Amino acid sequence: MKWIPLITLAMALCQISPLRAEERMIFLVRHAEKQLSADKDPQLSDQGQRRARDLVRHLHGIPLEGLIASQFIRTQATLTPLSEDRKLPIRVIPLQQPLATSLADIASQILQGEGNWVIAGHSNTLGPLIEKLGGPAIAPISENEYDKLFQLTLSQEQVVGFKTSRYGEPNAKSGE
Repeated sequence: MKWIPLITLAMALCQISPLRAEERMIFLVRHAEKQLSADKDPQLSDQGQRRARDLVRHLHGIPLEGLIASQFIRTQATLTPLSEDRKLPIRVIPLQQPLATSLADIASQILQGEGNWVIAGHSNTLGPLIEKLGGPAIAPISENEYDKLFQLTLSQEQVVGFKTSRYGEPNAKSGE
């Protein structure tokens, strides 16, 4: 009988405490280092291939729902080791003009989806895509910057966290 008031109070607290909405993470990376070539769609360099493998190690233990890359070889090759490791296909979403429309389409698919995702993009697409997902404006990504990993944490389609980290070998000129 002594426990009834305590049990009643505990039950009442459970009913008025809202359940924490499930959070999920969206990771965005620039494609890894590409070969210096006149080709408009080059392969990854040896350093880029190492960075792509480093991404697998960096995200180890984080469950992933899917991977998104553009139509360009370098974005797909950046995600290939992760795709093979996790047995996940790479969803290719072509970037078309106007670019803002393509990025809005990618953001819409991510926001309406579930789970954690990794997106490999380009120096000129990551900033606008982060903003379309509800994240902050970021500084422009330089042409020699490949080691940044942007992480958006979403809860009920709203950004509740944003952080930038680095993975793989530091860029020679990243300044950090």
